[in-house]
Amino acid sequence: MATVHPSSPPLPGGERVGVRGGFHPNVAPRPRAALEVTLRRLLGPDYRMGFLFVAPIVVLVLALVAYPFCYAVYLSMTRKYVGMPPVWVGFENYVRLTYDGFFQRAVVNSFTFTFASVAIKTVLGMGMALVLTSKIRFRSFWTGVLLIPKNGKPRHTLTPMTEDIAVPGSLSQPTPCERTPNTWTSR
Repeated sequence: MATVHPSSPPLPGGERVGVRGGFHPNVAPRPRAALEVTLRRLLGPDYRMGFLFVAPIVVLVLALVAYPFCYAVYLSMTRKYVGMPPVWVGFENYVRLTYDGFFQRAVVNSFTFTFASVAIKTVLGMGMALVLTSKIRFRSFWTGVLLIPKNGKPRHTLTPMTEDIAVPGSLSQPTPCERTPNTWTSR
């Protein structure tokens, strides 16, 4: 029999629960105690301290992401003009948007670009992987060509190269931060 703890609650027959977890068939474990045991087992003995450390970032994420998102959803269901209070219109804006030709074209373009670029990147990535792992002539040369730095910066993955091939000129142009005075005048 398990060692009896003096402060353990008595069971219906007057017996006490043992320290090592003596279970009685007539007594169901408390849900809170079961949750606490599970959390302690999964997260460690001081899991409450972890919640304390995570709480500030959860509040920050809610303040910087969740609130603006919910407010944007609210505004999308109103008719709002600058300087005027919003007027609730419900889903009327969304219904009108589905019949708008520009919106329909933008949706088609987005899906086309997404699926086409994923397909091209997959095919090119597989081709590059085959080149990098196969036993072909000048394998070292082709490995260097595929992994060569782009714009003087080291490339960690092959993805930027495949994006340049998929959309010529899209990523090869320097961003405004990378431009020097000479590149401004040479365009």
